[in-house]
Amino acid sequence: MYFAVLGCVFAYAYSFEAKEREAIASRLSKQLATYFVSDNPPDALVRPPAGFPPLSTVRLLEADIAAILAADEADKRRFAELFGR
Repeated sequence: MYFAVLGCVFAYAYSFEAKEREAIASRLSKQLATYFVSDNPPDALVRPPAGFPPLSTVRLLEADIAAILAADEADKRRFAELFGR
């Protein structure tokens, strides 16, 4: 009984720490994405390669997410028909 309770305590502590690590990783990835979206490199000593356009001139493509997801499901069904998966 003691080891079962001890195991539950360790499992709870591990899951709590894992959630904390996931939250920290999410926050850091958001910060990293912010650095890459800005025109300034993360480190002032790092310069963009020669000929690299400024990020402010890069145009993002617009997409219809619902249509993409619908086509994705159709593609998966077609793949399954062709390859038997």
